[in-house]
Amino acid sequence: MRDLWRLTRRLSRHWKWLAGGALALPVSRLAHIAVTLTIADGLHALEGGTLSDVMPRLFGLIALYATIGGVAGFFERWWIGILSRRFEIDLRGQLFTALTRRELAFHDENRTGELSSRVTADVEALRMLYGPGLLHAAGALIILPVSLYVMGRENLSLTLWMMVPMGAMAFGIRLFMPRMHEHSHQVQESLAEIGHCAQDTFSGIRVVQGYAREDQRVARFAAISRDNRDKQVRLARDRGLTHATVQGSFQTTFAIVLLLGGFAVMHGELDAADLFVFMDLSMRAFWPLIALGWIAGMIPRAMASAERIVQLLDGAPQVRSPEDAVAAPGPAGEVRFEGVRFTYPGAKEPALDGVDARVAPGDTLGVVGPTGSGKSTLLDLVARFADPTAGVVAVGGADARRRDLAELRGEIGLVPQDGFLFTETWRANVGFGRDDVLSDEELAEWTRVACLEDTVEGFPDGYDQLVGERGVTLSGGQRQRTCLARALARRPRVLLLDDSLSAVDAETEARLLAHLRDDVAGCTTLITAHRLSAVAHADEILVLDERGRVADRGTHAELTARPGWYRDTWQRQIEEEELEDL
Repeated sequence: MRDLWRLTRRLSRHWKWLAGGALALPVSRLAHIAVTLTIADGLHALEGGTLSDVMPRLFGLIALYATIGGVAGFFERWWIGILSRRFEIDLRGQLFTALTRRELAFHDENRTGELSSRVTADVEALRMLYGPGLLHAAGALIILPVSLYVMGRENLSLTLWMMVPMGAMAFGIRLFMPRMHEHSHQVQESLAEIGHCAQDTFSGIRVVQGYAREDQRVARFAAISRDNRDKQVRLARDRGLTHATVQGSFQTTFAIVLLLGGFAVMHGELDAADLFVFMDLSMRAFWPLIALGWIAGMIPRAMASAERIVQLLDGAPQVRSPEDAVAAPGPAGEVRFEGVRFTYPGAKEPALDGVDARVAPGDTLGVVGPTGSGKSTLLDLVARFADPTAGVVAVGGADARRRDLAELRGEIGLVPQDGFLFTETWRANVGFGRDDVLSDEELAEWTRVACLEDTVEGFPDGYDQLVGERGVTLSGGQRQRTCLARALARRPRVLLLDDSLSAVDAETEARLLAHLRDDVAGCTTLITAHRLSAVAHADEILVLDERGRVADRGTHAELTARPGWYRDTWQRQIEEEELEDL
């Protein structure tokens, strides 16, 4: 409940709309009660035979109160609706911002579908509470005490009898609330599981169909859906019991009014006009209570959503800009590794251990080694996707941990292994790292450097061709080269190529490397690769072993001249290429 109350306080940020709704809501509710009392005055006049004398005044008052109530009712719903939507947009934006700034390790540990569910379904659950829920709850708090006061003034005994089933209803709601909270939390988790399964399946649809595993994924989705159904049924059962309690209490209250009120009229203790007031106000008082029962079903779900949202909002990113960030003293583009050691959380052995190297501005460092030797990890430390466990990674002459994160990454162009592209146009993907819009001339230049002229010429819409979700309409090599064009378009000082030429053929690789040497002069490049021809041109090559240590270093000529992993791998790859050419 503490988390829900904490988020409730955020409504004060939109105090103008909250105040507007708070002013209109009591006017609307009290106007309805005024209509009831005015009609009762007419019934009293009818009993006294003076209705014709007061009829114009009564109809005028009824029309006035009805108009006031209608106008106020419009504004109360409008203001509360705007309040809830502003709250929703504000919270969703902050949550989305918090998630985008969390470190890569966090996203590796949490499923995308579940995080998406928190941004959508959980925020919507809170919006429903602070929109319709707040409207009905506030209305109940106004009309219920006023109605009980009016009825108690007419006949206190009958009013007290009416409150008995109301108390029973409150007890029933209190009884079912903890169970509904637990079941609502389970439902939210189950919905997140459904979203994750669907997203995972559709994102990997080529693999699913390629392995003919459609039936397996359908069966998995069906099992998750059945689990969600069972949890929804348990929640619906509790909501049903709550609803039955509310409805039973309402019917009992109405029966008490008719029975005891009728006897009171027969014995002259209550006249017909007052009985009408009791019947009408009991309806007006109890419908908000029914709404409270509906809200009671919303609160557990909102509490579960609040817990999940606050958990994310409170989670500070492990990698963030320091408060006393320093400017890079230079030289610009220089990268240094000094005794770098890195161990992944929960791992027993380090992924990198004691790495030392210096890359001068404009030079190229190749990083090779067997699978799992820490090549990608080394590049991640340069971009500060993680911080070293020990040692220093310096970029531009300053420890990367001391620099402003946005400024540091603004100097870096990254081409990841997976060649990720957004579901947008080719133009938008290439210009993703730029604050301005790329001109056609710039696009043509980076298209040439990335050896994509023939590819782009084949697009029906040219630069504005939609590349499909995650770039599925492109081949692996085309995606990698598009990512290379994206990295180069921001004119980085440091270019990180994480095995990003693996999907291109040897001829295209040679052209790409030549373009990088000739057209991107002055850019420091760190390149990891399994195919050694991709790093043969590097000014220095680091060879990492299985334990993340530097096993050897030197130029391509030096490494192939002496025995070791590099020479053996180079000779094997040369032989494989010769066999492929036969």
